[in-house]
Amino acid sequence: MTILGRSIVAGILAIVLLVPSLAGASWHQHAPKFSGDMRDASILKNPRPVPNYAFKGPDGEVMTLADLKGKVVFLNLWATWCPPCIEEMPSLNALQGKLGGDKFEVLALSLDNSRALVRKFYDAFKLDKLAIYMGDQKAMQAFASGSLPTTLFISPDSNIVGALLGPADWSSDEAEAFARYFVENGQE
Repeated sequence: MTILGRSIVAGILAIVLLVPSLAGASWHQHAPKFSGDMRDASILKNPRPVPNYAFKGPDGEVMTLADLKGKVVFLNLWATWCPPCIEEMPSLNALQGKLGGDKFEVLALSLDNSRALVRKFYDAFKLDKLAIYMGDQKAMQAFASGSLPTTLFISPDSNIVGALLGPADWSSDEAEAFARYFVENGQE
């Protein structure tokens, strides 16, 4: 099977696995209607626990999403060879700069195989608010993602509560309102 064929099959598999459990209403009953790129976000009717997937943190330490329990995490799966990922990374950096802290983090999980390559990318695009997190291709399977970029919304109690497949302008007013909604309503 060709690489394109495998990508198509992986995308279909992600849709089959992820979409049936997604719904247009938030896990919180009074979710506002979101607009802009955020209107395409899907929210789970029944949140599911994050997988026990291990990745490398900013200092090369092995960690899992459980290490960030207590924060709303927007987990973005991306790679330096992915054009839509490249396009959205500066806006993810801006969102982290605005909201990042003890209640919220954008975790941009690179699927590249070189921290040095990712560091060069961060330097070239002046990504000074995002920490470097390194994963591998197994992240796609662990998080049931068939395409890049994919952003998963994770509640403070380490449950996946939604996803956005594809790129977004995370520096928009709509994206900031979306993220703030999760921070303010993240406790289930």
